Amino acid sequence: MIQHVSSDCFKKGVRVNCVAPGPIDTTFLQGLTNTDIHKSLRYLTMLFSFSTCNSLGHPEEIAATVAYLLSDDSSYVTGNCIIASGGLTLHRSL
Repeated sequence: MIQHVSSDCFKKGVRVNCVAPGPIDTTFLQGLTNTDIHKSLRYLTMLFSFSTCNSLGHPEEIAATVAYLLSDDSSYVTGNCIIASGGLTLHRSL
């Protein structure tokens, strides 16, 4: 979908990209894990086991990726999805 939208918009001088974040340490994620401590520990253990970085991402890391896409440094980047997942996609068992 992003490539189709990008082709249409590029003709008008607009670049279209997307960012696909992995698990990010936000109040939303904290709310999911605060309901039941045993479920929370299992959930966080599962997330860490699939992440090459063995940690949750931080909102600032995703913001930096978006800032790059908004900058002139990414003027040659269009129609792409940047996966910022801490290595989550390296695991095929997902």
